[in-house]
Amino acid sequence: MKYLKAIISDLWMYLFGGKGELSSLKRSTAIVREAHLSSQVCQMLRERIDRVILEEKHEYIWKDSCGSDTRILCFEKFIPDLVANLNIEKLISSADQYTGRKTKSWFLMANRLVPKEGNKGSGGGLHRDSAYSHQVKFIWYLSNVDLDQGPFQYLPGSNGSSFLNPRQYPIGQTRYKNVNAPLTRVLGKEGDLLICDTRCIHGGKPISSGVRYAVTLYTFPDPLGTRKILTRSGFLL
Repeated sequence: MKYLKAIISDLWMYLFGGKGELSSLKRSTAIVREAHLSSQVCQMLRERIDRVILEEKHEYIWKDSCGSDTRILCFEKFIPDLVANLNIEKLISSADQYTGRKTKSWFLMANRLVPKEGNKGSGGGLHRDSAYSHQVKFIWYLSNVDLDQGPFQYLPGSNGSSFLNPRQYPIGQTRYKNVNAPLTRVLGKEGDLLICDTRCIHGGKPISSGVRYAVTLYTFPDPLGTRKILTRSGFLL
């Protein structure tokens, strides 16, 4: 069954996807748009993240086991005055042309990453968001990110055909302890927008100093996509 899913996904992408302004993701895996948000907007978003975490009244706050990664799901509820700066509708339209599927639900996730012993980085280690279907994730760096601040890292080309290297990266697998190939690390300035096909193997490098703030746009072709994520995260029964 997993081979059939992989064939269908690759065929779908060949026939209907890979189009529009994000078509280069098929080859590059990820792209960066510099200064997508102003420093003022980034500062306001960072302050809003700190406030929500400090108050701890938001029902969708998640923290990892070592206290390094704190996430706020459905963050859009807390920034109705700032959402327009993200230009979400345009980004979703570009993602739909790339995946060949229409987005029917979405949400924003804000996270603050701080150094803690034993942290695995944002995302909890190397993984794929989907073992089969292509997905587009939009990540705004709200603070400067160098090698010490837990930059996003990915394996170039691993968003390609499921059958390119099935021995090393088995079809259907989503979690990886390590990979035997160099990872590309995305360093950036506050306001930069990272766009990635997250069928690729990726994750945040473990943070060793400073604080990393980011906001991520998640999109789903399933109208219940957001609800399923909240349920899987233990927020809904």
